[in-house]
Amino acid sequence: MKQVWETVKLGALLRPSGHTEAPDPSKKYRQMGVKWWGEGVYERETILGNETSYASFTKLEIDDLIYNKIWARHGSVSVVQAGLEGCYASTEFPVYKIDREQVLPAWIHWQTKCRSFWEKCSEKAFGTSGKNRIKPSEFLLIEIPLPPLSEQQRIAGRLAALKEKIDAVRALRGEQVREVERVENHFLNNLFNSLKQRIGTQPIEKVVLLERGRFGVYSGVSDPPVLISSDPPVLEV
Repeated sequence: MKQVWETVKLGALLRPSGHTEAPDPSKKYRQMGVKWWGEGVYERETILGNETSYASFTKLEIDDLIYNKIWARHGSVSVVQAGLEGCYASTEFPVYKIDREQVLPAWIHWQTKCRSFWEKCSEKAFGTSGKNRIKPSEFLLIEIPLPPLSEQQRIAGRLAALKEKIDAVRALRGEQVREVERVENHFLNNLFNSLKQRIGTQPIEKVVLLERGRFGVYSGVSDPPVLISSDPPVLEV
């Protein structure tokens, strides 16, 4: 039998972060952004406080929940991971503390990677011309499934283990692609070096014939050269 969990509004699980401050003109602020489709928070450029027009910034801590008002409908929602604490968010990025007595940050982390969650964000969006912002009051109405903490831990742990395996496969695939390219380049270099030793080289203009005028006026100045034929060439590069 399929297990059914209760659903709870985010407003019952989150509270606004109190770590806000007015920009100090002489202080440096590490800026951040939130990638689309659940890909997480990333660090952007560092600016001085006198380089912003925002009235306040919010300092991020590990396991804060953050979203982009405009792009939450595209999955721009995330839980802050280690290494990004100390970055600052503008007022376009509401930041919340997670009530750990009810929900694990890891559980919300995986929820933000679900298409069903993105669709709920999209339903809360409004406005026109790319200004489909989600107000905090609307965002907090989004509901997520909430199993017991022990079940949250079990499922989040399995998902984390699965992601490690997927990342390992992707890394191995990347290594294989790079190895194929290395072997291919090595083969081609050896081939051309062998041909160069056997046949020698000639300037390209001696082995390529050009014809003009096949496609009419080019850029209002002259006709483009067109390759029409050549003997088997060995090009000098």
